[in-house]
Amino acid sequence: TAGSPDAARRMIDTVEAELHARLGPIIFGRDTDTLASVVGNLLLCAQRTLAVAESCTGGMLGASLTEI
Repeated sequence: TAGSPDAARRMIDTVEAELHARLGPIIFGRDTDTLASVVGNLLLCAQRTLAVAESCTGGMLGASLTEI
């Protein structure tokens, strides 16, 4: 526990920095980021599109990408 919101944020920042040091490139986001939102933003920035063909997921991948 922390004595104040600022102290809590500092504690979180310390842990987050350690996670980034250990895991680096396999971290795709933070807070409210989702894998779909990060992929969507990367596609937008690169001016690229994505097509998927699904059978076993029942359209779940396409739905999660178009949801954002």
